[in-house]
Amino acid sequence: MIEIKGIQSKIKPASKTIRDGKLIGIVGVQGSGKSLTMAYLSAMAYYEGEKIYSNFHLYGGFDYTYLNNKEDVFNNLNNIRNSSIFVDEFHSYLDAYNWRDPEVIKFVKNQMVTARRKGNKFIMGNQLKSQFPYRLRTIIPLWLVPRIKKFKRVNGKKIPKIVEVYQVNKDTQEFSTWKYKAEPFLNLYDTYEDFDHILLSSKETKKISEGLLNEY
Repeated sequence: MIEIKGIQSKIKPASKTIRDGKLIGIVGVQGSGKSLTMAYLSAMAYYEGEKIYSNFHLYGGFDYTYLNNKEDVFNNLNNIRNSSIFVDEFHSYLDAYNWRDPEVIKFVKNQMVTARRKGNKFIMGNQLKSQFPYRLRTIIPLWLVPRIKKFKRVNGKKIPKIVEVYQVNKDTQEFSTWKYKAEPFLNLYDTYEDFDHILLSSKETKKISEGLLNEY
């Protein structure tokens, strides 16, 4: 367990992000900083007064509710208010390739809409946009595509130093980028990612982001 002190001053650059969208989709291949960005956003949401629900463990010394399985997400949404809900590897909850499944339809039409009306923010992460059910992809207004911009070596290990996030707002057709320092958030979540095996170029990341902007 680690205590994060002074972290509030480190989360201001993206404070507008968490307010801009009730639904946020994060797309990134393994090692691109997707889970790291979700941990960063969870810390930011907490220090902005949100209750946090997450399906990955957070070791930042702040309170959150752990979502142990799919039922925790599906059954509790109608009872959750004014919270931020983080679900990484979202494809393990809903089968994107079976969009006619009643469970998918119910989740998108009923529970997701209800959650938004109750002031909740829902942040979902997947490696590919195609892993989000089509019905869900069409109503997500804000998409984030992270990439690790700079690394540093600590005890011979290559770890992220700066994460750059490409932000796509489909409602306003806006494209922007913002950055954050990775180090304060590296130990926030339980992960076994190898950050050394992949490094997306800015050109590749921008291509993914533009694809999200122009898809629908």
